[in-house]
Amino acid sequence: MGSPVANREWSFKEDNKLLAGVWKHGKNWTVIATLLPGRTANAVKNRYAALLKINRKLMKMSFKTKILEGEEAAKRGEPRTGETYWDKKARRWKVVNKTNVKGYYKQNFTNAEAAKHIKKHKRVYLDVDLRNGKVQHVYDIDGIIHLLVHGGLMAKSPLTRKNFAMKHVQPF
Repeated sequence: MGSPVANREWSFKEDNKLLAGVWKHGKNWTVIATLLPGRTANAVKNRYAALLKINRKLMKMSFKTKILEGEEAAKRGEPRTGETYWDKKARRWKVVNKTNVKGYYKQNFTNAEAAKHIKKHKRVYLDVDLRNGKVQHVYDIDGIIHLLVHGGLMAKSPLTRKNFAMKHVQPF
């Protein structure tokens, strides 16, 4: 029989310790379990998997919200979120150029050859990858969310290696 402590709800403090443990020790569940008294290595591993699933769902929901807000803005005749950028040289807002993209990348970041290999509702670009207001690379949203979830909500762009968060992900 397991101890009664192992069956209690996970607290916010325990979740933070778990995430910090994974950040520090990787996926060494036995070491992380020692940081959480009363929790087994298996319970720690299962909770981490559950936290990743929750984060993935939240990111997908926030991205869908961003798309809906963009559609509402378009109905009002305003530019959608992420469709303009600040040109430092001209000192004014300009429209993002989405033509002649260099590359399209699938969920696993292999070259997709063309846009048709990524479903329309899953195409995104990173505003940190813009060069002179031009989209350089288009990604599958599932791959980007995977990077962010496993990177602690911050990741590096797969091609330019610039840091980004969910707020930098824009619908294409």
